[in-house]
Amino acid sequence: QQKAALEIKVVQEVKKYLDPYYRNKSISKDEYKQIVAKCVKKVVSAECGDVIESEKMQTLVLGYIKVYKHRHMKSQMSF
Repeated sequence: QQKAALEIKVVQEVKKYLDPYYRNKSISKDEYKQIVAKCVKKVVSAECGDVIESEKMQTLVLGYIKVYKHRHMKSQMSF
């Protein structure tokens, strides 16, 4: 039950940083879902207690966005 509550908090925090990129179409819906899932899995498995550090979360999300943008640009250039 505590794990489920932590997952909900993490999802809310991730979406807070991810939404602007989704709204301006920097990432697709599938990429959005994948980033949320990866962040939740990583944070829930590593986090001690139910404390979520916003700065670390933002860094994690921005890192995934950078990776997905790079993949997106690379795939467009190969055509």
